[in-house]
Amino acid sequence: MRKLLLLMSKVRIFIIFVPLLSSCRNSENHKVNAETIITQSLDAVGQKASRDKIETIIAFANCTSPKGNYTTQIHTSAKGYSYFKQTYSYNPQDFEVKIYNNTKGFVVGDSTQPLTKEAIFAIKSHEFYNLILDIHERFNDFSEPEELKADKQPVYRIAAKDELNHLSLLFFDKRTGFLNEIHLQNPENEKELLIIRFSDWKKVDDLQLPTHILINQSEKLYTFDFTQIRFNAPDFEKITLK
Repeated sequence: MRKLLLLMSKVRIFIIFVPLLSSCRNSENHKVNAETIITQSLDAVGQKASRDKIETIIAFANCTSPKGNYTTQIHTSAKGYSYFKQTYSYNPQDFEVKIYNNTKGFVVGDSTQPLTKEAIFAIKSHEFYNLILDIHERFNDFSEPEELKADKQPVYRIAAKDELNHLSLLFFDKRTGFLNEIHLQNPENEKELLIIRFSDWKKVDDLQLPTHILINQSEKLYTFDFTQIRFNAPDFEKITLK
């Protein structure tokens, strides 16, 4: 764990967040492993039967950024397909992409210019509900958990590798079990950390999901307030695969 945190300490923004965390030692009698914490987190979101039946997700959010307001659409399928669109109040040009897997994706209207795997990862990092529901697909090589306090709240911190094999940190609320925060290395800038925070958890069908997401990118803040989350929409293919 010390080696992992030493690597992460090279990222400038991580230094800002370290003082917010104060370690406390696990009691030998209550020590838990990463798999137990991940299972508890998934169960806090919803029963396994409810999670397993989800094949597609369509989500809409109103967003803010340092440049102004915008909207985001995120459509994902269990087969790895993604449709991502952002419409800006400050830019007449929408950003719209289709991703077929972790290595194949294109900007809509320009299939001659494939997206890099780093760009695909950055876009798929906005698939917030898949990050929460598909922890084992999005992360691997989990470390032993540490007990910490973040913003005075008790959490478990688990180091892991993301799909690009970069170091990530996952923070689980000890009381609720929810995955409340993720630290990812920006694939297009190895010195920059992306911090994703989940809050305002609400019931959506049979699941508990966050409806407010904050991304901190080198002190530039981006917010996502989700107004619609739909599972297994019958018109998914019509909307996404057109």
